[in-house]
Amino acid sequence: MSDAMDTSVDDRVISEDYFNDESVEQSTLSDESDKRKRINKIKLFIVFGVLIIILVSVILNLVLIFKVVRLEQRMEHLISMNNYSAYIRQI
Repeated sequence: MSDAMDTSVDDRVISEDYFNDESVEQSTLSDESDKRKRINKIKLFIVFGVLIIILVSVILNLVLIFKVVRLEQRMEHLISMNNYSAYIRQI
């Protein structure tokens, strides 16, 4: 039984030394640094995602404007052709 008690006392001493060791503080600082890096990566991903969505939106709007302008030109052409053929029929 005394051996079992000696090991528990040794474990307690080891664990106290572990918590007082500078390596634990460095490990904690390293964990915080890793956490900050992950957070910064997530922020960067979100910012780039938003920028890509905005860029795609602008490009699609430009395409839409181009198509609307072409459609208006076609309509004007068809209307002028229709007016011309109606004019010819009247003569």
